[in-house]
Amino acid sequence: MGGLPYTARAPVNELLPRDKKMNARAILHSLCYMKYIPFRKYIAFTNQFFIFSTPPPKHKMRICAFVVSARLRVVRSSGVGYNDASSSSSSLPFKLFQPRCNSSRVSSSSSSMRHRRSNTSRARLTSSPTTNTKGAVLFLSFVPLSPSTSAAGVRTRDLLEGFIKAGYTDIHYVCAAKVDERENATLNKQLVEKGVRFYGNAIPNREEDFKSVLEECRKINPIDVVVFDRFLAEEAYSFRVKEVCENALRVLDMQDCHALRRERARIVNGESGNNVIEKAINAKPEALDDDFAREISSIFRSDLTLVCSSAEMEMLHVVCGVPKEKLCLAPFFETIDKNSIIKPYADRKDTFVSIGTFNHAPNVDGLRYLKKEIWPLIRAKLPNAEFHAYGATCLPKYIDELNDVKSGFIVKGFCENICEALGTAKILLAPLRFGAGIKGKVIEAFKYGTPVITTPIGGEGT
Repeated sequence: MGGLPYTARAPVNELLPRDKKMNARAILHSLCYMKYIPFRKYIAFTNQFFIFSTPPPKHKMRICAFVVSARLRVVRSSGVGYNDASSSSSSLPFKLFQPRCNSSRVSSSSSSMRHRRSNTSRARLTSSPTTNTKGAVLFLSFVPLSPSTSAAGVRTRDLLEGFIKAGYTDIHYVCAAKVDERENATLNKQLVEKGVRFYGNAIPNREEDFKSVLEECRKINPIDVVVFDRFLAEEAYSFRVKEVCENALRVLDMQDCHALRRERARIVNGESGNNVIEKAINAKPEALDDDFAREISSIFRSDLTLVCSSAEMEMLHVVCGVPKEKLCLAPFFETIDKNSIIKPYADRKDTFVSIGTFNHAPNVDGLRYLKKEIWPLIRAKLPNAEFHAYGATCLPKYIDELNDVKSGFIVKGFCENICEALGTAKILLAPLRFGAGIKGKVIEAFKYGTPVITTPIGGEGT
């Protein structure tokens, strides 16, 4: 303990091997969000040690145990490796990994690891074909599942379908928001019919309410896998999940790198000129950026992280030093169906489209940029061309700002029939100046045989 009463110290290079300043901060955030130390009450950190503030004496041993656990967990994942469990998860749209236990390395400090989960129970996800037993799968999110309004919803729906195809029958989707049962039964009809159960009002800071939901989810089978929808859900729910389901495999689904998207937004909103998009595509979050530290710490707390984009996968491994064993490339799980193209391309009119929720800042910024800089050039060449902007949560202020029937720039709002909208369009325009991850609008256009004109950011990862 370095002689400092009730203050924990740990060499950064023993906990996390690369980018010591960033990783020290990540561990501090991990401790804060898992409530082992008061939020942001640390003193300082250096290249050699990080020191966090003095907790009450009764918490001293809990902190020591967690630091030891964190160190062994990283050593185990980076030094020992993971087995490819494709034999029992071949139907999943991504590979699941099962840890190999090196008993000599782990048992040496087992007395100090009060909060360490057993490797044998974590391997229950990939049970042998002879037993053919699968536990429950729990999805945790802040928002209800809504595939009709966002690409993230589509991706999560397809991930749920992947678990169903892999043979999991006890699947639960839990969110903090209120869930309208009638509306949910319509939006997610196929999942409901396949037995997926949905829960709402599972607010993370209401401990007893959340634990009662967890007890309901594991009534039939123990929870083997917990999937966190974005790092925000992981940092809010994970410490409670550990208390109730300490042996469950914890999987983080990033959707996209939030810190990267926000860094690019800062560049676009703070600069002008023709090279703004170039600067944004080359941007990387600062190592000491609070958003990035939270996101990285969430990755290290999880057993496996699903990364949507190959570009972000490379950044996390090469720049941030996240071991490859903790990352799994899991892009959109769509397939192109040629039968869904409702109109031959040669017969389509000069109709350009875009699709994307107005609740997502990159989409709104892209429409503004399109209307001001690009659309006048297109209309000069094609005087009869029209542009239709589709997207959920289209507030009246966006219609007032963007809709211009005279110039053919028409804001349509929510898309009732995406097959018809994209299947009859000439080109999908996606002039995104910032953002991250794979863009769902690009994948959807491919499905319906519609060409895409976009920026390097719009095409990143596809």
